[in-house]
Amino acid sequence: KGFPARLRASDLVPGTKVLAAVREVTDSNITLTLPFDNVGQVSADEASSASSTIPLKNRFNRGQLLAAVVLEQKNAKTDAGHEQTKLRLSLKPAAVNAGLTASTVLVGTWLAASVQDQDDTGYTLDFGLKKLA
Repeated sequence: KGFPARLRASDLVPGTKVLAAVREVTDSNITLTLPFDNVGQVSADEASSASSTIPLKNRFNRGQLLAAVVLEQKNAKTDAGHEQTKLRLSLKPAAVNAGLTASTVLVGTWLAASVQDQDDTGYTLDFGLKKLA
């Protein structure tokens, strides 16, 4: 009584936004730990909106917190024959910030972004949002 319901992988349907921690980074994907020990995978092409030659291992660190969105949920059998839900996630700002409009982006709103460029004056960020006029 008074406790939140446990979030199961089957509850994480496409479009669900989550805050997750980086568990492992390889050359081809990022493994994220989601709430209640759920786990999801981010492929290299879903790690950022900007194309980058910098390896994933140099852009993401174990324990780093990231905003992600569920793209796909698949049920599969493990080697032991158990049912397991596999989650495919995206870190692209356009996917994570999907649905935001001029009326929902207010002063103090926290938005996911990816660095597009760096110059002498700072960084250019991509929020994945169409013009909010």
